[in-house]
Amino acid sequence: MPRPAMLFVRYFPGLLGGGLKIFDYIGHVAASQRFEPVLHLRPGSADPARYLPASVRLVDRPVPADAYFLAGADWRFLDEAGIDTRERPVINLIQGFRHLRPGDRNHEFLSRPALRICVSEALATALHASGRANGPVVAVPNGLDLVALEPLRCEASERVFIAGLKHVALARVVAERLLDAGVDVDCCVERVSRDEFLARIAACAVTVALPFDFEGFYLPALEAMALGSAVVIPHAPGPATYCVDGETAMVTSYEADELAASALRVLNDRTLRFALRAAGRRVAHEHSLERERAAFHALLERHLPEFVA
Repeated sequence: MPRPAMLFVRYFPGLLGGGLKIFDYIGHVAASQRFEPVLHLRPGSADPARYLPASVRLVDRPVPADAYFLAGADWRFLDEAGIDTRERPVINLIQGFRHLRPGDRNHEFLSRPALRICVSEALATALHASGRANGPVVAVPNGLDLVALEPLRCEASERVFIAGLKHVALARVVAERLLDAGVDVDCCVERVSRDEFLARIAACAVTVALPFDFEGFYLPALEAMALGSAVVIPHAPGPATYCVDGETAMVTSYEADELAASALRVLNDRTLRFALRAAGRRVAHEHSLERERAAFHALLERHLPEFVA
């Protein structure tokens, strides 16, 4: 007997954590054995084949399904296809605080019935307090595939990596400040392959991670921790759930001078650097993909019991 279908609809432009996390959840659904994951990739998407389980079924257009898994503006794609989700279970992954901002294109979708999974406790608390969500709100903190990252770990050189794709101008100023101080800097402000991105982090003693201020979690900082690079990061509410100033990371403002000064301090203070690396490693291991999967499967059992074998 065929399994019920859960439809995912996604535009995937390439290396962005939000899209990769959707693919993690496709894997979680496949592993549950309760649904067949079905994916419609929007035209112009990059090829995500390496991130998808073999059991996913690809379709060339959105199709009615037994359940739906949506994130961000994915609701619009179903609206355009004339698919009404009100009579079927919907899981809505919330990955950023911008959903809570009136005027944001995703804000209106909070009124639609769904089980909402937030990628951090801070985001779930804020969404619940807003009173905007139509349906249960739960937190499943983001996880990493630590097994896949382990071979990339290395003893870092005296170099600073800047993850600057989301704040290009700020990243370049921070890089200038560090270069002026004689620091070897690798400033990444362009989209590169995931393998290259992770390898460049692993080759650096310190990572300056620059998230949007509305990030619900922000995976690159956790990836840097898992890879053994000490993290310097400006304060944002999502990353703040695991980036604790002076304990697991150096947390600053969004000021270039402060970011550069903190990176220099970590680079020059080996005791601080190794303490941050050790703490970051522990935090990363608390956010395994296996833990994320187990939490999600428990939610399926609790909230979608009609689909439990």
